[in-house]
Amino acid sequence: MTRAYDLADPDPMAVLTARVAARYSPVAAAAFIRDQRSRSARYGLPLVRPLCAVLHVVVRVARMAVPHGLNGNGPLHGLIVRGVRAFCTPEATLLILRHVHLGSQILAFLSANLGIRPEGVEDLRPRTVEDLRDDAFLKHDLNVFNFLHAAPAAPVAPARLDYSMLTDDLDLVLPPRRWSQVFDLQTAVTFYTLMYALLLPKAAFERASHSLQFDEEFAHLVGALIGQPGLAALVSNRHPLLRLPTSGTAPRVMVHGLETEALHHLLLQRAAVTARP
Repeated sequence: MTRAYDLADPDPMAVLTARVAARYSPVAAAAFIRDQRSRSARYGLPLVRPLCAVLHVVVRVARMAVPHGLNGNGPLHGLIVRGVRAFCTPEATLLILRHVHLGSQILAFLSANLGIRPEGVEDLRPRTVEDLRDDAFLKHDLNVFNFLHAAPAAPVAPARLDYSMLTDDLDLVLPPRRWSQVFDLQTAVTFYTLMYALLLPKAAFERASHSLQFDEEFAHLVGALIGQPGLAALVSNRHPLLRLPTSGTAPRVMVHGLETEALHHLLLQRAAVTARP
């Protein structure tokens, strides 16, 4: 049962539930709110964070001794698939699959309207958790760098923007509901960030962490196309020239997910306005 709103003890999620509808897809907003209200997020995450923070330091020090000695990208994706299927809530699983789709849609929008065909950029559209097994997250990270390598530094908008590749109807298939599916998205990301640090080469993990700061670059490109040059100033994952500590990767992954959702929804709103007679 949802408790009544208390003016003296307000529930942050109750305040946000109605307000986020204007900035995010209703499907994503509902999933994020439900995810943040879960017992896992409220009681499990505060315990998992400090434990994983300590283990992160241990793993990073150990990996410095053998920076190129282990590349477990295949096992990593296998662990992600099994873990998401068995332990993540439906809301967390939905948001994970949506994120990969939305990233590809935004890149497709930019490619079409900048008039470029970047090499090394794959169109990733996983419908099921099993579809993530084929190195989906590695490819998702590589797409960021390979796209920006080909994108113009000073983009020029075409006379009419093409929004045809954008949709919120993703036709996703979630795993059957199990009693063990209790982990919220933040808790899962915290665990998997530790697995990234353990199983990937030092440079690969640092590149994946660094890619989160390129949210600013994509906001700059989109802002130039839609006539909002200040859009990049609104993102939180910024300053790609700085090397931030990898210990803060998990929270920045969550921010990256929210910013991707917000950017995609903004483009859908612009498309709707453009389509009006």
